[in-house]
Amino acid sequence: NGIDWSIYGGNPVIASGGPGRWDNVEADGPTVIRDGALLKMWYYGCEDDTYAVCGIGYAISTDGMHWTKYTGNPVLLQGAPGEWDEAGISWPRVIKTGGTYRMWYSSSGGIGYATSVDGILWEKYGNGPVVTTGWDGASAGLEHVMLDNGVYRMWTTSGAGETRGIG
Repeated sequence: NGIDWSIYGGNPVIASGGPGRWDNVEADGPTVIRDGALLKMWYYGCEDDTYAVCGIGYAISTDGMHWTKYTGNPVLLQGAPGEWDEAGISWPRVIKTGGTYRMWYSSSGGIGYATSVDGILWEKYGNGPVVTTGWDGASAGLEHVMLDNGVYRMWTTSGAGETRGIG
């Protein structure tokens, strides 16, 4: 009913990867879509406690409880030194329209954009973020994106002090 919830006893459904893995520190910030008979998840993970190396991983499921991580993870990497998203990427939000997967992701106080035809091989858009700041001069963090009657709508976190919130 969307009000009364039961916690699944098999949690977590996606665990961090363990020592030496690209997602050793955490597996977090997922987005899930249904694509035919499959549930597809993109999530971010980081290699070590410094969060210096982070990327976006991919997993599939038929029931939402048992997930198989893609063996070629991560499917999207943070930028190379000097690129706007070199500090790490997180919070992927994916929508599939027609035959194209569209991903928005957070990095360095901005929001980036990438596209893919298979959900695995991604191409980043341009040389910078598509959203650079929020309100009151604060950075923008990604919360949710949806397609509503042909219009993409995005919710971000931003603001400073009393204006901190979701917009």
